[in-house]
Amino acid sequence: MSPRRLFLRILVIVTMLWSTMGVGLAAADLPQTVGTFPPIETSISLPRDEGSHRQPAEWWYMTGHLHGFDPAGRTHEYGYELVIFQIAPIASAPPIYDSHFAISDLTRGTFSYEEKTLPGQFSTARNSVDLNIGGFAMRGSMGRYQASAIRTDGRYGLNVQTSPSVAPTLNGVNGIETFGDWTSPYYSFTSNSTTGTLTDHGVPVHVAGTSWYDHEWATGAPGTTGTGWTWFGVSLDDNVQYNLSFFQNAAGVVQKVIAVRTGEGRSAPVPADQVTMTPLRVWTSPRTGYTYPIAWCIGLPGGAVTITSKIADSELVGGPGHKFYYEGPAHVAGTIDGRTVGGNAYAEMNPRGVDWGPTRVLP
Repeated sequence: MSPRRLFLRILVIVTMLWSTMGVGLAAADLPQTVGTFPPIETSISLPRDEGSHRQPAEWWYMTGHLHGFDPAGRTHEYGYELVIFQIAPIASAPPIYDSHFAISDLTRGTFSYEEKTLPGQFSTARNSVDLNIGGFAMRGSMGRYQASAIRTDGRYGLNVQTSPSVAPTLNGVNGIETFGDWTSPYYSFTSNSTTGTLTDHGVPVHVAGTSWYDHEWATGAPGTTGTGWTWFGVSLDDNVQYNLSFFQNAAGVVQKVIAVRTGEGRSAPVPADQVTMTPLRVWTSPRTGYTYPIAWCIGLPGGAVTITSKIADSELVGGPGHKFYYEGPAHVAGTIDGRTVGGNAYAEMNPRGVDWGPTRVLP
């Protein structure tokens, strides 16, 4: 996943800190962090880097496409997102954690989510992720993960295990993404066989499918005020995956493309000038008034695919002090090298052109 929707929180926390010190600067002029952090990694070493890092922002992210049967034999189909953010804008201070759990119930045609935010300490797990944020939990290593979460209202719960189908993908260039002076080590397990139970309004549904796992940490927010991004984790039926990030300025102009293709037992960057994104259809949120594309034509080497959101309303809106963003499952169909291709994707949009202001602490 691209820098993912979170870093404005760091700016705001530091803004608040500077305010208590009597520094009267505009939010856009303030530094994003306070203190000196260790030099960020210039390469990735696995499984060591599965654990926590002492950088301003870090996130572990799982999405999946699941199908299954309930005890009455009825079929169900879902998408899920479970993400844990570790935010530490002040060097040598403990982090705060923010976790999002979202279910796209494709059988009902509904999207719902819950967010939990808690203070904590840096994880000491070695060679693995092992985090539990108020019951939203992720643990494991090297493609073998367990994701579990139960909503407070009991409507949905998740308990799944994964097993890797492909080797890890190093995103960007040798696992490092950059955009201006922003640096982010980033790797993925793009195809993981998934089994377990999804509890749907109290009914256990035995599910199977695939999951995508991302782990990324970063020095700061990419771009400048108003910068946004669109990200796709594309999983084709022929076991080829594309990780696609489009960084956009406030006007929507794509300033940088970072793309990696995984297939045939290897992964490699895709030249940015061979990847394009054209919005085809939009949806306007009745809650925030923001207009999101919900269908795109993505040009790729050898052809193009159309990505279409499965549920138009896949917007996550937190409470006061939180950002809003879009994250949901999508259909994929197109032609590559003369062959018809299809599959699934997850589509994410961090809104561009939005002035989050000094009160937007969390994504």
